[in-house]
Amino acid sequence: VTPPVIEDRTPRTRVIDRKRISVRVTDDRQVYEVGGGYRSMESESEYYEKLEFPEPEEGTLYYEGYAEIDDFFISTKGFEYYITASDAFNVSTTTWVQVTVPSDLPEQGFITPSNPELIFGYEVEEVLITDMRGNEVFNKKRDGLNNIVWNPSKGGSIYMETGLYIYRIKTEEGYKYGSVVVAK
Repeated sequence: VTPPVIEDRTPRTRVIDRKRISVRVTDDRQVYEVGGGYRSMESESEYYEKLEFPEPEEGTLYYEGYAEIDDFFISTKGFEYYITASDAFNVSTTTWVQVTVPSDLPEQGFITPSNPELIFGYEVEEVLITDMRGNEVFNKKRDGLNNIVWNPSKGGSIYMETGLYIYRIKTEEGYKYGSVVVAK
């Protein structure tokens, strides 16, 4: 008897910023149920919040879906989650994942070619981005629990000039600086 195969499709750099866990499950009989749970890494409790994945279609051998996570359970250390999948014969598989937040780099962002946005973690209170001449191109303070996102594109094409941009972020520990290159 072969249990379902779980493939965690959540990019590590995106799970905290996108607040979702993506999964792909395959089974040689039928994917019957997909679920799981998550909790803060700082939690002293054994209790996990439930991950609500859409129900698989009856008779499916291939399942893809995602579940939303709540900011409240993402601590400064990160969080952990598990995904469980079972088939029509109640044979199941569980996968465990820990997502850590680098404590020395709360400002860490990333850019991907398909979606050129720079995302600053939830510990960042304010972001200022300037070009090399010192002209301000972006200035934003964090609003509630939302991350600060800078996207130099509109409609799929980059509108910023190619070049080096400097960012200054404000955290509880003070100001930190970094740079990003925009290339068309």
